[in-house]
Amino acid sequence: MECDKDLILKILEWRASVRMAGPIPVPKFDGWTRAEVAYHLVLCDEARFLKLGMEAGTLMWNGEQALLHRLLADRLEESAGSAAA
Repeated sequence: MECDKDLILKILEWRASVRMAGPIPVPKFDGWTRAEVAYHLVLCDEARFLKLGMEAGTLMWNGEQALLHRLLADRLEESAGSAAA
């Protein structure tokens, strides 16, 4: 299974917005199977974006940086689009 960057970002956004205690459940996202999401949760853990296990899928520094990078890229695209209009 290949790494889906959109799914990784979706997981990070979801985890940043959800507060919970204990191990996190496999979230449901339209367009991806439970197996795909579970696999990408493991990839997030391996990349140190999330810390899975007893820490309730804590969003790590690398995950926060990935979200920030995406936010900045989106804003730059918006600015470029409005400047061109």
